[in-house]
Amino acid sequence: MSWTDLTFTGSHILTASDMNRLQGNFSAMAAGAAEAPPIAVNSLVVSGVASLDTIRVESAYIDLDAARIVGGTFAVARIPTLPASLTTAGQFLSARIPNLDASKITAGTFNENRIPFEAPGPIGSTIPGTGKFSTVDVTSSPPGTPVANRIYKESICKAWINFDGTTITSSNDLTGVRDFFNVSGVVKEGTGQPSIYWDRDFADANYAVSFGFGSLAAVPARIYGELRIQNGGRITVKTLDVDAGTQEDVKVVCVMAMGNQA
Repeated sequence: MSWTDLTFTGSHILTASDMNRLQGNFSAMAAGAAEAPPIAVNSLVVSGVASLDTIRVESAYIDLDAARIVGGTFAVARIPTLPASLTTAGQFLSARIPNLDASKITAGTFNENRIPFEAPGPIGSTIPGTGKFSTVDVTSSPPGTPVANRIYKESICKAWINFDGTTITSSNDLTGVRDFFNVSGVVKEGTGQPSIYWDRDFADANYAVSFGFGSLAAVPARIYGELRIQNGGRITVKTLDVDAGTQEDVKVVCVMAMGNQA
């Protein structure tokens, strides 16, 4: 079996005949035919279709008007609206979805989507159920006073780590690290002096750092810590046992960093 070409000029309403041709293409694919180019169309209207299991449309504007999608995959598609009739298993890859309306997506996967609209409420009220975003880029800054409960690029924690300062080594690696994000390695510069190297560096040395320490001992030690070195690529922390008056390796070191990244 071979693929049937499906190329439309301008706007087009997907008819029953078109659906038969699509079904033939899907049968050909199941029989092992080579994958054909996607449907080429400027504006595609899917109307009055009870069940559209699979459709692949690239570089198209799609109006899903009254369609019921149960397993569609949309690659590089621009979808103006997802109406309430949309059902549960759509997959949208690199799609621009201006308005999710009342579509009630409960199992959709959205990879690298752009949703350029101001929702009237929290995004959870617009995308109920178990829909998820696998990648979200936050690039905006507040225009002035930040809007309450809104995420901006400046408000996101860019790196964090939890490690055992008594087991790290002089090598730049993750020995002794319990868990981390955006850290390439930890180095023991000396007793009570660990350096933390960022994976994605900060733009300058003006980012904020917070840290906490713990001994996990039955009788807690009094531990003091301070920043000794801070630049875009790393920080070095000094930890001291206040009672002993000496620099000491600490069992628990936790660090978070926020700021502009390179």
